[in-house]
Amino acid sequence: MQLAEKAYKLRERYKEKYGINLLDENNYDLVVDTSYTNTQELADIIVSGEEAYRTGKSYPKYWANPTCAER
Repeated sequence: MQLAEKAYKLRERYKEKYGINLLDENNYDLVVDTSYTNTQELADIIVSGEEAYRTGKSYPKYWANPTCAER
């Protein structure tokens, strides 16, 4: 079984069992593209996002991708 087929089956299982579409970004509070960042920057983004979430402050949903501003 190819990786793409496994990923498809996993998404279908979640959808069937939990009613959740894993590809729907509305299911996530923070979406991080790690293609253009290092581990320290990534950790800072995640920690800052969690602190903002915990304290009720506004925080961008999309991070670490140069095209995020276009969303």
